[in-house]
Amino acid sequence: MAVNWEDAYRTYEDASAANIADTSRAVAMAWRALGADTTLPWWLTAAVLSAAEAFEHQADTWSERQCRHDEQLGTGARSRVDGDCQCSRLFLLLDPPVADIA
Repeated sequence: MAVNWEDAYRTYEDASAANIADTSRAVAMAWRALGADTTLPWWLTAAVLSAAEAFEHQADTWSERQCRHDEQLGTGARSRVDGDCQCSRLFLLLDPPVADIA
């Protein structure tokens, strides 16, 4: 479990703007896995789950920014389904530069 958390953070540290949403989700999942440990004191579980929520929020924020960016460029790499931004697999493979995302 700790190895997964370390791997997720290592990937997060090296993430570019193009894949920060995905790496943030991976870190959130690693935090949630740690939070599932029933031997942790309640206050530590609360802290771990709070960290997971923060990374989930960050992932959603960056995903939405990328979606708006793609819509402005007309790339079609991401599309909206029921109001939610959906990323295509092609976009993940191409990993285009998105340094101008604000």
